Amino acid sequence: MISEVLAGVTTTFPSIGPLQRPSTLEELVRYIFIVTIVILGLLILWRLIRAGISWMLAGEDIQKIQAAKSMIWNAFLGAIIILSSVIFLRTLSPHFTQVSVPVEPPRKVTKHEVISGQKGIAFCKSNCARDDVNCIEKNCENFTGGSANVEQLVKSGYNYLIGYGDPEEGEKNYAIFFDKTRYETEQPLSASKVRIWLEEKNREQTINDLSNMKSAIVGSYDTSEKGKVIVHLCDTIDPIKPEDFSKHCNTFSTEGSALIKENLSCKFCDRVRKIIIEEHGYLVLTQDSNFEGYALYLPGPQTEARVGGLVPDRWAKQDMCIDKTDRQEKNCDSIPVEYREYLPVYIPVKSLLLIPE
Repeated sequence: MISEVLAGVTTTFPSIGPLQRPSTLEELVRYIFIVTIVILGLLILWRLIRAGISWMLAGEDIQKIQAAKSMIWNAFLGAIIILSSVIFLRTLSPHFTQVSVPVEPPRKVTKHEVISGQKGIAFCKSNCARDDVNCIEKNCENFTGGSANVEQLVKSGYNYLIGYGDPEEGEKNYAIFFDKTRYETEQPLSASKVRIWLEEKNREQTINDLSNMKSAIVGSYDTSEKGKVIVHLCDTIDPIKPEDFSKHCNTFSTEGSALIKENLSCKFCDRVRKIIIEEHGYLVLTQDSNFEGYALYLPGPQTEARVGGLVPDRWAKQDMCIDKTDRQEKNCDSIPVEYREYLPVYIPVKSLLLIPE
């Protein structure tokens, strides 16, 4: 009977912050006591404030000053009584005045939650589906870029990649792998061998030629935001007027999605001397088709990146000259020495990747 009455009474008491709704007689008494103490404490504070204001406004009125002093004394007396009751009850039962905050036990975060909660990629030992929790838990490792463990993961048999973002919102993931042990994205350029992985291109999610790769840049781009990046590959380092771009440059651009050219063939691609990147994005050029040979990585924008000094000597060439007799560009060996005017170094380009930021 008592328990039924208590159950009906306790349902009328709300939870107040860390003070939970009482469910037993002891908790009910403790609940009422703590609430009473808090209310009395607030009243004492209010009387102290009110007494202080009265004293300030009393001026030279002795009666008002005495009334304010009496109010302050009564407030302190009430505070002493409340403190004494708390100390007394705490001495009898230490838990009586204690307010407990419910803490949920720690929950183990699954590997699938960690991987799927970020924009990037995961290395896997088998071709796991994005939503296959068990497969990912057993076979995959989270990867966010850098040079910490690319080589180790590849040597351990992690030859499958899964990209994570929000496919419904148009997010796609990419990874640019380098054969350097250290790679800093803050560097304006880099010459290295690369491997490219694009989520929208490598639908089988496997890449088996990472054996010599040691670091990677990982990121994502949003096709719905229509980010645009434009690159000009030019055959001259001289300033170019806008109307003369077509005479000296090949232009490539992409909006939203990544642009990839694995067997590039264009008018000035065999003699690129200057690179211009408009807007924010990333450019990868390689010496040979299918992203083989040396590579040049450039983050945009770049107002005027000259290839001389940016790429290895084994990629850069300087075998083209101007024949002073007819001002035509020819192979230097075909022009007598006294009539040669050497042109700046150039690189042949056979693969191109453009990624909007």
